[in-house]
Amino acid sequence: MTGTFWNGSRRRFIGAATATATAGTAIALGATAGFGAQAAAQSTPAATPEATPAGAIDLSPAAPAELGAPEVPAAAISTASKAVPEAVAFAPYANFGTDAAPGIFPRTIRHAFGETTIEKKPERVVVLDTGELDASVILGITPVGAAEYLASGLPDYIASRQNDIQLVGTTAEPDLEAILALKPDLILSSKLRHDESVYALLSDIAPTVFAERPGVTFKQNFRLYAEALGREAEARHVMDLYEDGVRALNTELPSPRPTTSIVQIRPDIVRFYMRANFLGQILTDLGLPRNDAENVDDFAFDGSQENLGEYANGDLVILAVQGGDSNEAAPGILASPVWESLPAVQTDNVLEAPSDVFIGGIGYGSAMIVVNTIGQYFGLEPVIALPE
Repeated sequence: MTGTFWNGSRRRFIGAATATATAGTAIALGATAGFGAQAAAQSTPAATPEATPAGAIDLSPAAPAELGAPEVPAAAISTASKAVPEAVAFAPYANFGTDAAPGIFPRTIRHAFGETTIEKKPERVVVLDTGELDASVILGITPVGAAEYLASGLPDYIASRQNDIQLVGTTAEPDLEAILALKPDLILSSKLRHDESVYALLSDIAPTVFAERPGVTFKQNFRLYAEALGREAEARHVMDLYEDGVRALNTELPSPRPTTSIVQIRPDIVRFYMRANFLGQILTDLGLPRNDAENVDDFAFDGSQENLGEYANGDLVILAVQGGDSNEAAPGILASPVWESLPAVQTDNVLEAPSDVFIGGIGYGSAMIVVNTIGQYFGLEPVIALPE
């Protein structure tokens, strides 16, 4: 495929039409207790990182160039007053983590609200956002409790574990009494989701570790959560699985890559994702450049269908419909003249993707599904062999 732009037909991954690859991965992530170790056994991981004198395992993610990605144009500086550029989002993580040897407890974790000492390896974990849920599951832990992000249940791609996880309110309003009743030995969340007063209440229940923010920092969050869980070796296997898959896909994707736009239709707005977010990180790992309006060092722009012509004019559009078939706004937008006029729509280069994976997954488990799905859109076999 090198030298050509894939002019494929639309793939549909929404609602009941979810692709086989995505549905199959949901079963795999939900049914496997020791995901990290089993995944490593089924793949050919990168060379084991050289241990430091303290015996630490290197959980630093590889840069896009190290993954074989062609360089993408630099992101423009955002003019939005509340923009959080990538460098600003990443900066706090330089001080996070632990000095304990891998898997050894007790350990003290430095995080967004100070330091937390964890006396023993956690077994009863409560997670308050989808990134923490994804990280726990892919590291082989079924949380005893999880908060719903939008009061709509847990993500479909971990559906087979949902009967073992008690809901503890929503991310916006966690149920403290329900969390207390579960007797957790670790609670995971982030500073962006919950302020210091909520952190204090949670810390009275169990040791609590907060990342700075979800999304753009999903790789840094994964490292922090793996250290809190004492599962550094498993985490390195997971990272190898993702990074080896990305390297493999980067050798097969077309060159030059198509410019790519991300469009999420919500019930009340149309959100256009820029560079500083979960999916933006994956597209950069795959060397997929963004159209000009989305090639900005910021999270997203919330607009309407009137903004489609400017923000969704890439050669390829990744479309996510929040709520799937229950989203009453989507049919009208997708039948509108402005949608039909988009270059990607006219050339049938729209990848319809499950919103809870491509937008809401914010973890390595969902990232692997994204990588495989993008590869399949370009007519390629899955590059990450997830465990059965």
